[in-house]
Amino acid sequence: MKKILLLLYFIVCSHLALAKDDIQLQNAKNVRILRTTPQAEQILDLQFQSRELEVTSTLVEGEKKDSVVLNGKYDQPGGTLKVNKKQLKLAPDGSFKLKFRLKSPATDLVFTAVSKDGVEHNETISIAAPGELTSSSSKAFHTQVFNLGVGFSLITYSDKNYSSYAEKAITAKLSLGTQLTYSWSWGINAFVTALPISKSGSITARYVGANVRIGYLLSSKKSSWKFSLMGGAYYLTMIVSSADLGFKNMMGPQLYPYLLRVFQNGNSLQFYAKYSPVGNGFKILSLSNREIAAGGAYSFGFKNGHALSITADLSMLQLTFPNQANDLIKTTSITFGLSYGI
Repeated sequence: MKKILLLLYFIVCSHLALAKDDIQLQNAKNVRILRTTPQAEQILDLQFQSRELEVTSTLVEGEKKDSVVLNGKYDQPGGTLKVNKKQLKLAPDGSFKLKFRLKSPATDLVFTAVSKDGVEHNETISIAAPGELTSSSSKAFHTQVFNLGVGFSLITYSDKNYSSYAEKAITAKLSLGTQLTYSWSWGINAFVTALPISKSGSITARYVGANVRIGYLLSSKKSSWKFSLMGGAYYLTMIVSSADLGFKNMMGPQLYPYLLRVFQNGNSLQFYAKYSPVGNGFKILSLSNREIAAGGAYSFGFKNGHALSITADLSMLQLTFPNQANDLIKTTSITFGLSYGI
């Protein structure tokens, strides 16, 4: 009789245990935080203790549930932080701990940071469920940004035949950039003198160019200014109504330092410089044949992840052709424009 009573007691206790929420099982594989938002649009002062989170599995009414603990820090004195519209309790140093259950295939957390000045900035962060880590993390950094732009250009050109050719025109631009990892990125852009507005002579000149670059972020994660050094190749040619003016099929390498500052409200300020030794085809003519360029942009970030940018660019190109009686070509362009990124 005692054995039967002990057996019944063991069965009852087992069922009661299975009904609890906190029966911990063997840990599943770790999962990773996926910050898929473009770097320029992330919450600047939001950091996480680790990109890898340990999964804890529990039995809830006989069904296994996975959960994680997210440790982070919002380093903005006087600011507040919400997740999925619920305010987080921040320690005096801005640190916080958040425990939540995972959903399949991924759990999205919408962080809302509000600075002490009342400026609000949102960022969505994903955590892949166990078993979904490989497919989700492979997309984590392949964030693409596509930009369409238009600008008003002031162009001057001179060579041995034309001492002061000038043109005002509308320039069309497009670009595509991809964040490969936190530090590595690449991009490609193209432009064309789409619509000449006025010119100093009867000749019409158009410029067509393209650049491809890959770069590495040199600044630390805590730095407000992000400095990247990029390198790549370019192509530039002119389409003119007279064979006496212009050049054809110039190409070569390029060095492209880039500086970015992202503000709490999601807006950003960008500067770049460019140096390109000019070559005719694959042959570099000389170091004095070069393009020097610089520019900047101020971007207004929107909640949908898009951005509107005000841009300014300066380019100065100099060419000397030894086989053409040392013909010296100089061309300069100044462009003010707008671009929209999606």
